[in-house]
Amino acid sequence: MQQMQEISKQKPRATVEDGLVAEVQRLQSALTLVNDDLSAARHTLDGKQKELRHIKGEMKKLTPDVEQVRHNLHYFHSLG
Repeated sequence: MQQMQEISKQKPRATVEDGLVAEVQRLQSALTLVNDDLSAARHTLDGKQKELRHIKGEMKKLTPDVEQVRHNLHYFHSLG
């Protein structure tokens, strides 16, 4: 009889432990997905930052030309 009581006590504990193991596995899977998303976001951000640096460099290079064209337009407009 005492052995039956011990088995009864152990069964709920095993169920709780099984639930906890399942929850840990679920959380580990969710963490893996979030880490993958973070990695993808970082990769995208890195690409955007490189693109921005390139665009800024192009703007810096073209600014004198744009200013010259503006100056010429104002000059020709004033002749007009």
